[in-house]
Amino acid sequence: MRFCETSKDKSRIKQRLGLNEVQAESYLSILTRQSMLMQDNGKYVITLKGQGYLSSCERLRKIGAFVLVRFKAAVTFIWEVKKIA
Repeated sequence: MRFCETSKDKSRIKQRLGLNEVQAESYLSILTRQSMLMQDNGKYVITLKGQGYLSSCERLRKIGAFVLVRFKAAVTFIWEVKKIA
């Protein structure tokens, strides 16, 4: 969806994402029905809802990375404590 922040036609989307016609039609149809993308003069562009979804995904990715770093630190700490004991 991020690729459609500026309007793109289906052939450009297919080429950029490596999709065949059936895949592109299926994905674009789903994203349009879910109001993540809208079609304007034969081109697709992301909607506010789609932008919100991408923002939420990015926030979750950052939270996941933060948790992973903290988890690794905790495991390392436990490992070091066990070596001392």
